[in-house]
Amino acid sequence: MPTAYHRKKDPEAVREKLLAAAETIALTQGMQAVTMQAVSDAAGVTKGGFLHHFPNKEALIQNLFAAYVQRLEMLLDQLIQADPLPHGRFSRAYIRAALDPVAASNANLSCGIVPVFVGDPDLRRMWYDWLAAIEAKHSQTDSSATLQIARRAADGLWFARMDDAETGPSDALLHSLLALTANAAA
Repeated sequence: MPTAYHRKKDPEAVREKLLAAAETIALTQGMQAVTMQAVSDAAGVTKGGFLHHFPNKEALIQNLFAAYVQRLEMLLDQLIQADPLPHGRFSRAYIRAALDPVAASNANLSCGIVPVFVGDPDLRRMWYDWLAAIEAKHSQTDSSATLQIARRAADGLWFARMDDAETGPSDALLHSLLALTANAAA
């Protein structure tokens, strides 16, 4: 008796395809174009397949945010581990993650997706909660006012370049902020 072909199920791969499709649509067409149907079509997944992974568009966007934060945390951990100077290492990692295009590119962190998050009050609250938690986690080495100022300056520069991802701070400005963290009093 012949056996019908059955495609091997890989739910994690399908979920990742949906998230990647949503991110691409948001970056290229704007958040208003991220619909269940558009994401399903772009990912090559049925709408039922979409609903299996995400009950609605809001859940998809929250998962897209969580995936972004997870990539950011992985990058921060890598940069922290590579920094031999304990005091201020989280701040230096944060500044590099925000302003070094090579580091961000290697971690697949597109600053273009952030306006999607910033425009949503729930996601903005999730961002501030995450930021407060990670700053508290590193408070023993990175709580000085100088380090906080350096991180906020990096945030400001990062937000300023969102409209044009090709322009960023000069290398001299990046190195100045990093030097500020190395010289900050504990």
